[in-house]
Amino acid sequence: MKKKLFLLIALFAFILSSCGNQSDVSQGVVSESEMSVASESSDNSSQLSDSEDESDPADETTESDAEEITDQSEDDKPMFASEEDKAAFELLGDYYDSATYSTRYVGLHITGESWELSGDYELFRKYFFGSWEKDEPQSWETPLVIDDSESAFIAKNCMSFFLLEFFKGSGDVLAFQVGSAGGGTLFLLDRNNPDTLYEAEGTPGESPNGILSGEDGFPNVWTLHKNDTDPNEPENNYLSVYRLREMAQKYGIDYSMIVDVEWKKDILYHDSKYCFYPMYLVSEADDRIEILTQAGDPYSYAVDIRIILQNIDGEWVRTVESDDAATQQ
Repeated sequence: MKKKLFLLIALFAFILSSCGNQSDVSQGVVSESEMSVASESSDNSSQLSDSEDESDPADETTESDAEEITDQSEDDKPMFASEEDKAAFELLGDYYDSATYSTRYVGLHITGESWELSGDYELFRKYFFGSWEKDEPQSWETPLVIDDSESAFIAKNCMSFFLLEFFKGSGDVLAFQVGSAGGGTLFLLDRNNPDTLYEAEGTPGESPNGILSGEDGFPNVWTLHKNDTDPNEPENNYLSVYRLREMAQKYGIDYSMIVDVEWKKDILYHDSKYCFYPMYLVSEADDRIEILTQAGDPYSYAVDIRIILQNIDGEWVRTVESDDAATQQ
């Protein structure tokens, strides 16, 4: 009896001991599993955090670089299509880019200290008179003729080019500007390089102050070279714009009195710009000048007129005559 009781007690103790060991093992396995999962989660979180830390600076650098590249592109964008164009603008002395490239303009600032208006047309003849050609002209382009004759591009009758001003620039630079119904053009050269003429397309004004740029953002500048053709001489006593200005200077006559005529109650005109019909000298004396020309409407017709300038008691008086009437102006 005692032996059976001892065996039961021993069996019960063994069972309790086995259950305790299994519980410890189970708890150990769970702890390791949880630690593994936690470790993986921590590693993944760490990797994600590292990835985010690495990507943010990269993104910021890329955006910054892009902005820097854009800024550099605008800042470093060349203003001129070639070194020759740049050389032409450098002759102007004090120039600046006054606006953004999208405006299609390059502003030119000419200072009174370095530029002055000139009435020295003998100097003009010496350097600008002649026939000028582009190196590679378009098929429709002909040489640019500048002289005292009716062949000159400034003398092409109504609605063509008219002379604005002649300038002495800084140093040895000479320039003149012409206007037209559609805009204006600046011509300039260096007296040290007299066979090269620069032409810049722009807008007319009292001084060169607006040069157009093309679709590429560069100013429209062309280079012309003087050929061996001699300047044409005027025929039939033709008075070029230069000779007319010299006449005004010589006799102390207001230039507008010579060239500006309103005829038939403001219907027909002769002026220094859009209605500059050819003018021919009939006679010239210290106290009387007679010129034959026309007044008209450039879109319809013109009539012959005679401009008579007389010095009466030290004052110049003008009379304009035609076949059917005369009026003192």
